Amino acid sequence: MKTLAFGLFIALFSFSSLAMKLDVQSCEENQFSLSFNSVMTMKTYSNGAIKVFELDHIEPAAVPYGVVVTLDRGAELSEMESFCRYIPYLSWVSVKNAVSSYDPTTNTLKLKMPARQFNPDTSLFEEKTLTIQVVKGARTAEGTVLAELN
Repeated sequence: MKTLAFGLFIALFSFSSLAMKLDVQSCEENQFSLSFNSVMTMKTYSNGAIKVFELDHIEPAAVPYGVVVTLDRGAELSEMESFCRYIPYLSWVSVKNAVSSYDPTTNTLKLKMPARQFNPDTSLFEEKTLTIQVVKGARTAEGTVLAELN
């Protein structure tokens, strides 16, 4: 019986620590009608070509925060010169505490920052890490910014 209980504990613990992929939306086609008047923090990377904004929309109350990533693609892809992607539904996030790393082999900027997510099952806010990958070499808007919570 102890072995079964321990196995269930390990399975639940492993499941709860899995990363959850987040919905990354186009800034132009999201339901929030983004306003950059609600920017709390902004950081720039890659000599200003990548900008990351922390937004506080105030509503909905449990998940008022979002992160906007803008990426200047440069003149070589003129029809896709820049992208604006939005990561909504965060209870809180701290862009100012983001830690960055860059992989030149994949041309990918990785950002890790503290975040909180509301758990409707427990009505509690859970401490998480938001990981954002900005893939400068992506061929589609959808592949440019990837995000997950863990």
